Amino acid sequence: MMRKVVIFTPSEYEPLILEELGRLKVIQLKEVSGGYAEELGRLREEVDYTALYERYHQRYVELRELLGVEAKAISPTEEELKRLTTDPEGEVERTLGELSGLRGRLTALEERQGEERRRVEEEREAELEERRRRFEEERERIESEIEEIERRHREASWNISLAKLMEEVDIKESLAVGVVDKGNLERMRGYLTLHKDVEYKAFDIYGEDTLLVVYGPAERRDWIEALFLVFKVRNLMEVLKERKLTAILDPEKRAKRLEKLEEELKRLEERRREIPKLEEKLKELEEEYRRELEEIEARYDEELKRLEERHREEREKLLTEVGEALRRAAFLDYALHILSLSHPQTLRTRVIAVIEGWLPEEYAKRFEEAMRRLSERLEGAIHYEYAEISEEEIPPSKPRVPSILRPFYVLTRMVGIPNPRELNPTVLFTAIWIVMFGFMFPDIGQGILIAALGFLFAYVIKRRLMGLNFVKVGKLWIGLGISSAFFGALFGEFFLLEVHPILFKPLWNIWTMIKIALFVGMFEIAFALILGAVNRFRMGDKIGALMGERGLGGLLLYAGIVWMIFTFWSIRGLKAFTSPAMGVTLAGIAVIFVEPFVHAKLHHGGEGGLDLLFQGFGAAFDSVISLLSNTVSFARLAGFALAHVALAEVVHALSEISVGLGIFGLVFMNFLAMSIEFMVVIIQSLRLLYYEFSTKFYFGDGTPFKPFRVPTVRVK
Repeated sequence: MMRKVVIFTPSEYEPLILEELGRLKVIQLKEVSGGYAEELGRLREEVDYTALYERYHQRYVELRELLGVEAKAISPTEEELKRLTTDPEGEVERTLGELSGLRGRLTALEERQGEERRRVEEEREAELEERRRRFEEERERIESEIEEIERRHREASWNISLAKLMEEVDIKESLAVGVVDKGNLERMRGYLTLHKDVEYKAFDIYGEDTLLVVYGPAERRDWIEALFLVFKVRNLMEVLKERKLTAILDPEKRAKRLEKLEEELKRLEERRREIPKLEEKLKELEEEYRRELEEIEARYDEELKRLEERHREEREKLLTEVGEALRRAAFLDYALHILSLSHPQTLRTRVIAVIEGWLPEEYAKRFEEAMRRLSERLEGAIHYEYAEISEEEIPPSKPRVPSILRPFYVLTRMVGIPNPRELNPTVLFTAIWIVMFGFMFPDIGQGILIAALGFLFAYVIKRRLMGLNFVKVGKLWIGLGISSAFFGALFGEFFLLEVHPILFKPLWNIWTMIKIALFVGMFEIAFALILGAVNRFRMGDKIGALMGERGLGGLLLYAGIVWMIFTFWSIRGLKAFTSPAMGVTLAGIAVIFVEPFVHAKLHHGGEGGLDLLFQGFGAAFDSVISLLSNTVSFARLAGFALAHVALAEVVHALSEISVGLGIFGLVFMNFLAMSIEFMVVIIQSLRLLYYEFSTKFYFGDGTPFKPFRVPTVRVK
């Protein structure tokens, strides 16, 4: 049962109440009606909250993403609620302006902080580069000094060694002097002894270097030069200056030169003893350089750390301000969304807001408890009451369906949602559809198979297949399979094989099958007309219930028609038209014919005579034709049942020809029955249910109950 509830509250609290109702999902909002609606309607505040929300939401989302802060809704202050309800346009502009300003401040802060970080980094790099330059210069100076000492000492050693060696050499026409490492000298010795007219002297001079002098006749000059080239002998002519070399080679000058060289070597030896000190100084220079680099890095790291801490504090302070603004903006977005959803239904003035809705009886306790808590929170600023439902108002439908029959509610929903003032036909639809299917598809084995497949779809696979919800399909099949197996036992069929029937064999009792089908049809149609009278009476159409073609008037006509059929069948002559049955039939036609006149007289003052005449005639004529055709249509129950049994006869006939044909026929006919015949019987049983039965009483013009919902984000 639906109840109409009316809620009164100050305008600023409307978003909070709507949020609570949307969270509960128990009320379907409706447009405010009643006497107070006309009075308050003159003061109604016309604001297009839908357009306002769309405009605000788009810009709000852009700014929220640019700000990069997660927005959480907050409990608004009473002042904020009042601003929203009294000046929503102004509140939107103020909030967007605040967010835009904060975005600008955040951008400026990020740019300034970035510039400060870059300045410190540049200063650090400049200081490091200057220290690196000084270190490189000092290191190069010390290394150059060491290298110069070594070079001069090496050159002096070579000159002395060469001068001493020249005293032992008998210079001939060809002379070659060079420096070679000891490894190459060992490989050269074999070649130097190839020619007896070539002599050589070797003298260790410095480290791995050896002074080599090769001399011989003039014809050996090219051979000696090639030998020097192959074994990478450095020609001393390239090392010593020509003047120094001449002084060494000249016997007269050699002694004086040797004396000077020995004195120079002594001085250089003194200088060489200073090299370890220079190397130690170089190590100290490198250690000092690394230490100074670490000090510079540590000093600037500390400065950057202090800078980052200050930046973090500045950013957190601004982000706190941004977060507060975004939380207020999030509530505004949330509230505008709620108001846009409810805008067509609620009545809002600058002072008071009125909310009306439909509340199912089973949700009343939850609603009252929620309103009590919210009223305590808002210090009693909420009042609600249950109002009477006028005859013009049609509540939404929320049919109660037992859990076991919920899969079969689809049979009702395919025709339409039950009007809240009419009977819910789900139980009837389920029973009649299942029974009619089983009657037309009687087979124990196939019924068990259908039920097993239904159980597999509904409770094992439990998912959609080929775009169909096979869970619901499976539950429907279970009922169909049980009905099929039940009638299969009555008529003696098991996978198209004949077994002993509980009732009788259909092919042996064709006329009985037809009579059962017609009697079932008569009962269903008569029962449907009774239900039609009940539904019309519940909906307030008492004239239609008593006199209409889908009421007691139609039942009177149908009783006369059925009586006429039995009378004609027993008399088998024109005398049947003079029997009392004819009088009942004519009375039914008359009642249906005059129903539009009576209805117009009571509700419209009797206007529209000619239209009423055609309306009454059409209703009476259509009723006679449709009741007769609908009754005959139920003969298909027997027809399809006999067709199914006939498949078994085909299998039996094929088995008498040969075993192979019998097996093939059994498999093929069962496949045919479980595919094509199965679908056809489902369609035919639905056709009888919807056209022949439900059209006599079911309107199905209800609207489904759709509770008011809001986004899941909760205003805390």
